[in-house]
Amino acid sequence: ADASAERPATTERPGGHNEPTTTTTFTTTTVGLSVPKRAKKAANVVEDAAAQTAAPEDALAVWGSPPGDAGYLRDEEDKAGPWTSTDGDAGDFFPKFKLPGYGSNNTLVLDVSVSSDRWALNLCPLIHDDAANILFHVNARRLERGGVLVLNDKLDDDWHRAEKMPLADLPSVFGLDHALIKFQLDVVEEGKENKALFVNGTVDDKPLCSFKSRLPPPPDGADINVLVSTHDDFGNPEAITIHSLWWGWHPPLPRLPLHMRHSSFRHW
Repeated sequence: ADASAERPATTERPGGHNEPTTTTTFTTTTVGLSVPKRAKKAANVVEDAAAQTAAPEDALAVWGSPPGDAGYLRDEEDKAGPWTSTDGDAGDFFPKFKLPGYGSNNTLVLDVSVSSDRWALNLCPLIHDDAANILFHVNARRLERGGVLVLNDKLDDDWHRAEKMPLADLPSVFGLDHALIKFQLDVVEEGKENKALFVNGTVDDKPLCSFKSRLPPPPDGADINVLVSTHDDFGNPEAITIHSLWWGWHPPLPRLPLHMRHSSFRHW
């Protein structure tokens, strides 16, 4: 998870809210010296490949929308669910999935259970350099500051400034038992030459988050990776159980009210 995890008060940096501009910039924020730098793995020429299976005939009834061509996915070891993130090694990511064909497919649907106090998911480009580049990071923390949902992205192994939303303002993201979490990716043109990636999320069809990534959006047809964190950068365990995962086209998800998309953010 990101570098905005719990730290001593002396290392926290106050910051005001920056209104979004009409152009997309990709500048990085230098993190403090107190943030540990994980050792990245050597680059693998052969990218992780998740075997893709055909959608079952009852997918329409299960998900309430046409499954499209992507259907259900297995993890990189061709294992079917459920997957629990703590099954991986500390500092690693487990499970790992490849989501094929962004554009014709736009929505990730996960059937999850959560019994821990923290969990995190990451959407990355196919070539992400061992999670040095993350398009969208979501991290739920029940015990931090009364409970927060952290949204962020990462470029060249440096986290940007996190956006934190109080859990009191959101649908429940803890104590879940077979809840449906959905994340929908949408590329929006901003001006004649700039495009931005927006990620909208729901829990059991209740609006959860809306995030504008500061990384360049994936081109049509690109593959995207899903990485599930086992621990954050400070060693705090993060656990979520994924019973099944679906990737395909989905109609627009319900979104947070406009006033909540920015006014609820806390920047640290």
